[in-house]
Amino acid sequence: MDHELTIPEKEDAKKKNYFVPNFGADTNIVASMKNLDDSEKGLSHELKVHVDGDGSFTLLQTEAEMNLESDPICSSAGCDQYKHKTKPLGYNINYPVANFGRDHDINDNHASLGWAENSLNHKWTWKEYSPQPDPVTYYDGGPMDGDVAASIKHLNEQEGIHGSWDLPPKDYVGIQLDENLNMIEEL
Repeated sequence: MDHELTIPEKEDAKKKNYFVPNFGADTNIVASMKNLDDSEKGLSHELKVHVDGDGSFTLLQTEAEMNLESDPICSSAGCDQYKHKTKPLGYNINYPVANFGRDHDINDNHASLGWAENSLNHKWTWKEYSPQPDPVTYYDGGPMDGDVAASIKHLNEQEGIHGSWDLPPKDYVGIQLDENLNMIEEL
């Protein structure tokens, strides 16, 4: 071959001194600065940012800068709003409540249930709560999920084309075999 590969020298891919438009401060920055100013005025405290020798910023306060005597949940008078009141409330709290019987809606529901049971000649029996979950039941010959039926159909088609699928030894690839199933025997 009479060809020589030449690679041109690369120009600096980074453009320098290009124009950057100034659209002003970002609206989130403007809102954050306003919120900081409002907070500093409301708390009568200025947030001081400390710059260390590496150019990192520290917003932590030293113990000398902290007001350790004040609890933010309490007023300046102290934490007395959570104490139990000792003076009388000015009204009774242990008064009798009249009992007018069961609510009309509950009565209507019971009557509706009674009417439905009588008209259908069937008594609704409530299932008792069982704290133990019902065991999983495997149905032989019962209704099969469509995806499972499609998978079995496709397996049979492929075995018809390519021959029987011989599985590796028991549990070699994590297949659950019949003898490992948790079957509930019918009585």
